[in-house]
Amino acid sequence: MVVLGVDSRHLYGSCPTDLFYAYVGDAQLVNTRRNEAASYARVLAMARASGDQQAITALTKIGPPPWGSLVKTWPVFRKWRLAYQAKKVTAPPAPETISPEYASPEERAQSAAADDFCFEHFWGLTMSGPLEMVDLPALGTDFAIPIYIFSRPRRSDSAA
Repeated sequence: MVVLGVDSRHLYGSCPTDLFYAYVGDAQLVNTRRNEAASYARVLAMARASGDQQAITALTKIGPPPWGSLVKTWPVFRKWRLAYQAKKVTAPPAPETISPEYASPEERAQSAAADDFCFEHFWGLTMSGPLEMVDLPALGTDFAIPIYIFSRPRRSDSAA
């Protein structure tokens, strides 16, 4: 069984684990607020190191997270985070292709609406959604099932 988006309670035994044999993870959220703060600091440091005054001005204007309104701040931060991530990668980005059955204007509009809904629900427009409350270290290290984590080199949007 493959389950995407497993609630961390399954790892810690407060939910039945008889359906799970192990947790295999990649790109997990460990502490969302710490991650966001570290990501902001890292992107701002890269902008300062490269003398990118446009990025420095934009990032210092919104300040570090948590932000009171993601509608105004997230697009600004995301723009610069993606710009500096692109400068660090050595491989070309994987091409994005959309299967023809999902490429109609209606399908694209539904996909965009679903993306917006998920963002608003999980992060919240005021950074108060359930993903903002993720703090796995606070739960301890007593796991009910084996844990396997696949990791990659540090990115500009991660705390570790």
